Amino acid sequence: MDIPHDRDLPVHRSGPPNDLPPQFPLEPDGRCRCGLLAAEAGLSTSDMGWSDFIVHTEHGAVKRRIQTAPCPRCKHARRRIGPDLAEYGLVNWNNGIGFARELFDGFLVDFSNKETTFSSFVKGVEARYLLHGSEYGFPQGGKTFERACYAFLRLVRFDSPMACRLCGSRPDVVICDGTSIGFASRMLGQALSPPTFPTTESKIKAGV
Repeated sequence: MDIPHDRDLPVHRSGPPNDLPPQFPLEPDGRCRCGLLAAEAGLSTSDMGWSDFIVHTEHGAVKRRIQTAPCPRCKHARRRIGPDLAEYGLVNWNNGIGFARELFDGFLVDFSNKETTFSSFVKGVEARYLLHGSEYGFPQGGKTFERACYAFLRLVRFDSPMACRLCGSRPDVVICDGTSIGFASRMLGQALSPPTFPTTESKIKAGV
């Protein structure tokens, strides 16, 4: 899969995680989850504060400091305006942890070519963290990375529309030649069957 470079996406990093600056200040293009930009929030210096920020890259994680401010629109204790960090090749997930774009690109390549699941990819990252002696581990379970990856995909503009020229993006019939969904062995049972296995509730498509 070819993922095009886009100015709205984090840049591609090069080098180990220790190359990152010690602090990430809040810039005018920083925003809250609600979408309010720092430049539009009317913030003063007294509103801003610093906190720890764990950056996860392909080979390890490091702790840095990040500058944030409370969101005047949300007025929620956990809703704060933080820096975008795209110029550093990072995705600021929740002002507490961030992911390097290289992680998302790596998963997309593995998923497209080897049908790698989230859990399998995360296990590989965890192994690299141990190998490189990372001071901080990867988020356990992989759910945080999975949610962050789906959020990242919303920003990606793929070169291909991934749609049929005749049927559009929502054809009446879709024929799949494989699946990238994995199940644990404990889930095996009489009720589990391949997605292509017909049942009494299967819809009949004439001419297929």
